[in-house]
Amino acid sequence: MHPSLVEGLQWLQTLNEQLADQIPRRHKDPASLLAAGKWMSAPELVHIIDTAWKHAELDLQQQGVTVQTSRQLHDAALASVTFSHLPPIRLSCIRGLVAPSYQGPCLHPDCKLPGCEGNRLYIITTSPLLMRIQLPHHKNACKWGQASIEFDLPAQLAELLYTYLGEARRALLAYHLLIGQSCPYVFMDMHGRGFADAALTLYWQKWLVLQGGVSMNPSMCRQVFVDERASNSAAAGPSNQGAAMVMGHSEQQWHRWYDMQFHPRLAQNAVNSMQLWRTAMLQIRSDALAAAAQLSLSPAPHCRHVIVSDSESDCEEFQSCKSDSMEDSETEQDVQPDDDIELDLQCDDDIELDLQ
Repeated sequence: MHPSLVEGLQWLQTLNEQLADQIPRRHKDPASLLAAGKWMSAPELVHIIDTAWKHAELDLQQQGVTVQTSRQLHDAALASVTFSHLPPIRLSCIRGLVAPSYQGPCLHPDCKLPGCEGNRLYIITTSPLLMRIQLPHHKNACKWGQASIEFDLPAQLAELLYTYLGEARRALLAYHLLIGQSCPYVFMDMHGRGFADAALTLYWQKWLVLQGGVSMNPSMCRQVFVDERASNSAAAGPSNQGAAMVMGHSEQQWHRWYDMQFHPRLAQNAVNSMQLWRTAMLQIRSDALAAAAQLSLSPAPHCRHVIVSDSESDCEEFQSCKSDSMEDSETEQDVQPDDDIELDLQCDDDIELDLQ
């Protein structure tokens, strides 16, 4: 085959993988997926992953480091990164997560960032144990101005990964060196290579069935998580905005691509809340009617009414009344001195008595 044709086919394969990562798949609603045997609730998934982790640690303690116990621990670590301990990050980020021991250049095929170390797991300190994930290559990197998704791991997940990255991972690498080359990635397939997109899906589905679950696509973990966080019975947990950022998108994309119950749930919530609204409207009207009735029962205050007329007769009548009123006023003032006279007369009588 001509070299240019080989390069063209490789380019098409890379383009296909990139499009698969960039274009979100609109999933079916949970009820349909449950009926098809392709859905598990968040509590069921968390329980399965936690149980697998405990069994892997117990077997490692009892049987020591073997290829089997190392693979068990690898699978528990992979499942814990995919779901349970973190908001579900994209599978492309999990597949391309580079181990702390890797010292080479960025392995992302289209990376043009200077000094980039790729999507990487870091061990910051060992005492106390602190591990960090940094993801410069994610779906919204361009929209975010090349800002990375970066966060420190919770203590339990850091402990699990640190245990796996030690003797267990070295045992797997030593085993796979016999059939292939060493793997720079944190997680590897059964041949000691980094996971391809389809290979990781099949690996996860097979593992989940072996743990007592259903053959659910690992990308469905994102929908399971969003379905629980957006439900009316959501448990206490991370903020939607923060969880969406770790997942590499926004809350709006939650409702558009993952939350299939968004519209019917909002509609039902609105209908359920209408009774509260209706009761409030009736109460407001009842209060208004009661206030109006109270006002009508209150005694009317004394008011002086002035009638203004434009007719001349009315004006004359008004002037006549005004004149009469003024005359009455003067008469009352004329009478007032009589009282004084009376008092004066009384005084004269007193004088007269004295003379006698």
